[in-house]
Amino acid sequence: MVKLLLIILFIFNGCSQASLPQIDTKETLPEISLITETGEISSKDFLDDNRPEFLLFISPF
Repeated sequence: MVKLLLIILFIFNGCSQASLPQIDTKETLPEISLITETGEISSKDFLDDNRPEFLLFISPF
């Protein structure tokens, strides 16, 4: 019984110390350009101000 408890303790201790892979959650903006009444806006313009933006594209087709 003691051996079984030691084996279980060893397994759980090893599992708790295993490092999980780090997942990069940062999403990058694809290269786009929008033509507005004031002129063309590129994705570089969105990234230059260093503020988060939400873009919604609705296709007319």
